[in-house]
Amino acid sequence: MSAGLEKETECVVGERVFADSFSNPVKTISPDSRTTKHGYRKECLCSVCKKSRRITPVIVQRIIQLSNNGYSRTRVSNLLGISRDAVTNCLRNHRVPIYDAGRNHPTLDDDLFINEDFWWLIGYTQGDGHVNNNGIDFKATDHELISEVQKLIKSLFGLTYGIHTARPQKETHSPVFSVRVGSRILIKWLKGFGFEFGISKWNVPILPTNLFSSYVAGLFDAEGDTHLRKTKQKGLRVHYVAIYSKNRYSLELILKRLADLGIRGKVTERKKRDFLNYDLIIYGSTNLKRFAENIGNRSRLPRKKRLLDSKYLPSHR
Repeated sequence: MSAGLEKETECVVGERVFADSFSNPVKTISPDSRTTKHGYRKECLCSVCKKSRRITPVIVQRIIQLSNNGYSRTRVSNLLGISRDAVTNCLRNHRVPIYDAGRNHPTLDDDLFINEDFWWLIGYTQGDGHVNNNGIDFKATDHELISEVQKLIKSLFGLTYGIHTARPQKETHSPVFSVRVGSRILIKWLKGFGFEFGISKWNVPILPTNLFSSYVAGLFDAEGDTHLRKTKQKGLRVHYVAIYSKNRYSLELILKRLADLGIRGKVTERKKRDFLNYDLIIYGSTNLKRFAENIGNRSRLPRKKRLLDSKYLPSHR
């Protein structure tokens, strides 16, 4: 996955230092005789940006990159230490869309990539979110999940959206709760880091153990289930846990990385009508215990978390 999350690099422009995207190499621009004391050229060398003084072609490129990643003009100005008007002129001259803070303008920081809440939300979105270029639709019959999504969207990105309730047509059906995140900037930013969404093409990030566990927990809350069986001596016990998907490759990749946590399992094929579905199955007392410790403890759905409590886990197998 090109989201690259091994470590954070730094981009140095003159004497200004700011965080660069994880996948970009370190760039160092040395001041020369034509620079000011702040490390910027006295005159712009870009023929299109002659009106914006103290902006080198490198900084022009950086302004465009940050803007395309959803940064507002004010934030670009603060990051690069140049005026907001200079940023505006540069973007207009290069015909780059201008993003200003508003209801649908998210707060996007590199610190998100080391936040477990962010990775739980990514896993949940890949499992149960409906993503298009205009935003994300979250729907579920579990109000706890939609409420959690609503809180995380606000705490992570600063976006506020309400929860809508669709009443069932039949009394036997449960109501459907939904949150609609209408932010093109957020979608463009996510896809810019290489995230893929969709029932058969979502991809798996390479992450440290704690972040990967949160990611799988989000996927498990969206498309997972805990299967119980009744025993003669101890009553109900967890028989196995499963994560369902049409994307066999990603399930096998997750299973391979779960093995690093000592969790073994298998991916099985299940035909439903004319389509093939795949199940990632975790079974056996040791594997279920480790799954509960690493993944179950990070679940945001109370009923799933409760069923992975030690009193429901098999004692031996």
